[in-house]
Amino acid sequence: MATRIKVEPLSLTCCVKSWFERYEFHVLAGDHLTEVPELADGSNEAVRNAAIKKNLALFVSKVDEDMYKLLKSLASPKPVGECTYEECKTLILDHLAPAPTKFAQRYKLRSCVQESDESAATYISRLRSIANECEFTNYNEAILDQLLAGLKNQKVVSELLTKEDLTLET
Repeated sequence: MATRIKVEPLSLTCCVKSWFERYEFHVLAGDHLTEVPELADGSNEAVRNAAIKKNLALFVSKVDEDMYKLLKSLASPKPVGECTYEECKTLILDHLAPAPTKFAQRYKLRSCVQESDESAATYISRLRSIANECEFTNYNEAILDQLLAGLKNQKVVSELLTKEDLTLET
């Protein structure tokens, strides 16, 4: 018997970026989304509009009351029922999780130092998470630079600095 995947309702208290990622995996796994045909494909407008409405209804069914109220105010004066799923997603993300500039993220990365109780692996994971938004041309080298600058254990840093071909993997 297949296991049903559940996604908690989208609320004001959850991480909306993460929620949308998980929601989209959920609908993909359950084959819930209806493909919205392009009008150029020879499909008629009624079929296209029905697919858009179905996808919107699926999304709205996973939104709690407070989030729905926020969505209504963000979409206003357009009723939520006239929006697409993608429009709703953009409204919510732009309002609750605006994308930081690459320079703000780079500043955050450059300010990031290892916490006293944080393992090196956890610190590297945190650096990777921040660096994902930095648009570096050499992602691994940027993380390695900050790893060396932010590690607490100076003995380890000294040992790493003696390596000629130091990479994030070594």
